[in-house]
This record gives sequence, C-alpha cells and structure tokens, in this order.
Amino acid sequence: MNKYLITLLTALAISGSSHGALAAGTYKVIHNFCTEEKCADGKWSRSTLTADGAGNYYGTTMAGGTKDGGTIFRMSPNGAQWKFTELYKFCSVKGCKDGSSPRGGVTVDTDGNLYGATFSGGAHGQGAVFQLSRNGKLKVLHSFCIDETCSDGAVPQSLTLSYQGMASGVPYDGTSPLFGTASAGAHNGGVVFSLTPNAAKTKWTYKVIHDFCANDPCTDGGHPFSGVSVDASGNLFGALTDGGAYAHGAIFEMQKNGSGWKYILVHSFCSDQDICADGNAPVAAPVMDGAGNLYGTTLAGGSAANRGSVYKLVPNGSKWTFTSLHAFCAETNCTDGRTPYAGVMVDPNGNLFGTTEAGGDVDNGTLYELSGKQLTTFTRLESFDSKKVPGATPFAAPTQDSSGALFGTAANGSSKDAGVIFKFTP
Repeated sequence: MNKYLITLLTALAISGSSHGALAAGTYKVIHNFCTEEKCADGKWSRSTLTADGAGNYYGTTMAGGTKDGGTIFRMSPNGAQWKFTELYKFCSVKGCKDGSSPRGGVTVDTDGNLYGATFSGGAHGQGAVFQLSRNGKLKVLHSFCIDETCSDGAVPQSLTLSYQGMASGVPYDGTSPLFGTASAGAHNGGVVFSLTPNAAKTKWTYKVIHDFCANDPCTDGGHPFSGVSVDASGNLFGALTDGGAYAHGAIFEMQKNGSGWKYILVHSFCSDQDICADGNAPVAAPVMDGAGNLYGTTLAGGSAANRGSVYKLVPNGSKWTFTSLHAFCAETNCTDGRTPYAGVMVDPNGNLFGTTEAGGDVDNGTLYELSGKQLTTFTRLESFDSKKVPGATPFAAPTQDSSGALFGTAANGSSKDAGVIFKFTP
C-alpha cells in the first residue's frame, strides 16, 4: 500500500466545476452520543444510517456500550422529536466472540432482523458477520480468519452487507445471498465473499468469490475498505484502495458466470502518476443510478491539491467512460471539503450528496451536493464545526427520506466529542 494512503488512513482511524455556493437549510442534531454514563449509548459512529421503510433508522457505533465494544442503535420518530434505542452492546460475550467495533452500517430484512459486520472480535479476533433478531438476540454467522493464512478473509473495515435489490430500497428478503468484503485474505489483499442461508435459515454458507492480489504486483487491485454495490442483474461493484494497473486503487465488477464469477477491472486510478487527476485511493464502494452509471469518491488525488474527488463512470459497451465531477480543496483553505472517506448517495432527481471528513471552515468536514445537468455544480450544504453545526469528521454518506431531508452521522463533535446523528432539511 502506498505510503501516502497508509499515513492518511491511520490518521483517519484516530480521528471545470461551479463551486462555492452555500445552500439554505436547517441542520439539527437529533442525538448526541455519550449522553449516558460511560457512554453506554455508544460513541464514534462511522456508519451510514439504514431506513426500514417505517420511518426508523438503524446504525452502529464503533465504541461505547458497557464493554466499550460498540453498539447497534435505532432512531424512531416520536412526534416532533426522535427516540434513541440501543439494541445491542458488543463484546457482551466472553472473549468478544460476538464481535467488537462495528464500523459499517446494518442491513434490514423483511422480518426486521439486522445484519452487519464487526472490525474485530469473533471466534478468532479478526471480525465477524452477525445477525441481530427483532427480540435482541445476536447470532454470529461467520467468524473471520478460520485458518493460519486467513484465506477466508479478516478484519472487515467499513462494511455494510449488500444484496440484490438493495439499490431500489426494498428490504433484504432473508433468503438470497449477502455480499461483502474483508481487507485480508490468502494473498493479503482482501476478499469478496457471499453468505447464503439454507431454506430453514438455520445455517449460513460462507464462500470467498474473489481473492485480491492474486497477481504480482497486485494488478487486479487490493485492500477493499468498504462493501460492494449490487445492480439489478446481480453484478457486484466495489472499490479498492490499492493495486490496479498503477498501484493507486481501482474500481472492479464481478459478473455472475455460471456457477462462478467473472472479475473485471473497470478503472485503475492515477494513470498520469503525477497529480492523479482522476483520483487516488477510492475507499467507498461506488453507487449506481437507474441508467447504470457509477458514482463514487477518492480519498486523495483529483488535482494538484491531492485532497480527493468525486467521479462518474458510464458504461460504454464492454468499457467504461470516466469523468471527474469535482476535485476537493478547490476553494481557499479547502472550505469545500477534503479527503472524502464516504461515498455518495443518488437522489431520485439524479443529484449526488456526500460528506468529507475534513475541510470546511474549521477543518471538521462538510456536507455537500453535486447537481446540474453535468453534476458539476457544487453546493456546500453545511460545514461541521462542533458548535454552530455540532458534529465533526463524518465518515459516511447521508440517507434521504421521501421529503428530501438528509440523515447522517458524524464520528466526533458534541459536548463529549463522541459524535452525533443529524438531520438536514433543505
């Protein structure tokens, strides 16, 4: 992994465009974390919020809870207010065999069960995939690193499990495969996996469907830090922070091919090797619109400022056409934002919304929109500052409700610097 990316990701773990427009809207904190003694409600949420269709939102915190192993929570509308409910505290089992430190979001099925992954813990201490039933019972579906080489993968990062139909907003059916990634594997480059229940939903079959860095020097790409997106045909798309043709990360596709999968490298970043104008080190998985176009962000590159970018990939026969939509740090002092760890979400009108973990007025991150016919009109919706706009360092893209309001998390900020859940109403 390149030295710049190692340094940047370590720091993050601890802590042609029209741009500069400011939008009118109302920002409101609907929950401050660490409001309970010893942060029993959790702290430092890095997850995208998941809606269940009934107005509730679910997410995780990577720390806090009774054993400081993180939590799963629900936010429910309660008149003009919001009710916070802690659903599970991790590391509740001896040796943290139930998992510890979830960094991604959760997936909701039609019965109200939740699915997710933890960064650490599990039977082998290298993370786990779990199911949380409606009655609050947690079941580990897979513990990573079952052998010495961790050929099944290890240490899933900001992983939210995905499934076919997820992009349309329908809940998980509880019977089809779930897909995800882990950052280690047999070749130390990570894996893509599937997890499929039997008919009785009593047993789950875990299968590695691609092992990264099988080529030397990792030209197929390596080190996924997020999950995958699944299109309507069941094809998978993901991002790799390292490797690819130029060793600065890549976007990949996996197509179902009989009983197996066909791996395709969609785009390798940093073809110019000087300023990486197309971007460098994509962290979040790309998202797809109704026309089959992919959108995402890179943590670095984008311009000489090297502070990240937003991109678009358009299918063109068997190839893809790449367009850079915005290079961050385009404004003085990076007031438009910098280092977007999060990806983007696409609204019904085709506009993009996202966050940056840094930049803005006081370098605490921004909430932004890209709109216009070419999606190059950049609007900063908010600049996080922990006081006027409580919250700091958001690591996840927002979620939008039917009214157009945005809901999201910021990992830091609030009175105890433990993070917030926010609502932005245009």
